Amino acid sequence: MYKLEAISTGKIQDLPYSTKRPMRSALNKEKYSGKMWLTHTGFAEDEQEYKGHGGPNKAVCLYSKKNYELWKHDLPALPPYAMFGENL
Repeated sequence: MYKLEAISTGKIQDLPYSTKRPMRSALNKEKYSGKMWLTHTGFAEDEQEYKGHGGPNKAVCLYSKKNYELWKHDLPALPPYAMFGENL
């Protein structure tokens, strides 16, 4: 049995992942409460900055919470959801 932990969406913003210049991305997702419309190109409240992200073949990105266990040693401060920019 599977359980949906969160629907996560993000807006494009400048992220300080580089010392040279900010990275423009919607990688930082926030948990969405309520109903969310899913179209053939993605969730209505989600954005993508990069060509090839989103669209009919990549409308939703999911990552199993069970796999977060694999990252605990390398990334001890994992958030409970959307660490890798996933929607589900």
